Amino acid sequence: MPVDPLASARAVDELDLARVAEDVGDARLLAALQEPQDRCAAALAARAAAHARAPEALIVPLAKLACGRDPALAPEAAHTLLVLADQLSAAQLGAREVLAHDLVAARQALACRAQKPLPRADIALALAQLGATLDALLR
Repeated sequence: MPVDPLASARAVDELDLARVAEDVGDARLLAALQEPQDRCAAALAARAAAHARAPEALIVPLAKLACGRDPALAPEAAHTLLVLADQLSAAQLGAREVLAHDLVAARQALACRAQKPLPRADIALALAQLGATLDALLR
């Protein structure tokens, strides 16, 4: 039986996270983020999500985790959303032929920052910064 890299990897730096993202693929990262049954695997998936081939497709589950109450997963997801706020560009999205509809869905998922229970201030800031980036990209 093959070993799941999300269950066994020890990522200590960005190169390790990029390797994990490449090894498991976007679909496995998405599954780990959508249904985080193993918190360690979900945390690793959240950290590796910035290195996914199409990280914008992971914004919705990352936003749900960031707005959640898990004290380990929420900050991990928020950190990745903050990285994506700096990383996403019109050129990258155009090269991947990302549809505006997908970015709108991602933008709407970030609205959780204004819903009760409110996330921590640092998490709300990460959500707001990515929201501003997506707003600029959608213009």
